[in-house]
Amino acid sequence: MNLGLENKTVFISGSSRGIGKAIARSFINEGARVVINGRDEASLKETYNELMRVSPFVDARAGDVADVKTMRRIADDFISSRGAPDILVANLGSGKARASDALSPDEWRQFFEINVYSALNVMSAFLPAMREKRSGAIVLISSIAGIERTRAPLGYAAAKSSLLTLVKNMSVEL
Repeated sequence: MNLGLENKTVFISGSSRGIGKAIARSFINEGARVVINGRDEASLKETYNELMRVSPFVDARAGDVADVKTMRRIADDFISSRGAPDILVANLGSGKARASDALSPDEWRQFFEINVYSALNVMSAFLPAMREKRSGAIVLISSIAGIERTRAPLGYAAAKSSLLTLVKNMSVEL
């Protein structure tokens, strides 16, 4: 398949395993230049080495994108060496199963910090450079749990629903 992604620069958060890793592999297969990211340095290094066997145009940046300063450092490094990304993928999320009435206010807050605020950190760090470039695509990975009733934890579903609302409204503003 040729999606016209050859030589496009791509940053993918949460891409050392799972869905993010599959996204990275798909971009690489299309000829994109990909920077992967993850919190777990060992897992990130393993994925980096695996992807390097497919393409030499892979780089890795370790760090927790939930931390604003860390995310800004990662973005500044990316932008200084590659310019604004052509494609930005915010792939993050987590949700532990517990009855909604058993969730404390701190646990509710944690669902939103991981699933919404982390995506905002990724976007906020890259958005000024993308606006200046006047091009680029932003992809926020959500979940069917944000649209339909599933067996997913309520806090997770509520956060993913918020992420969908965020991206719909940001698409109008941008």
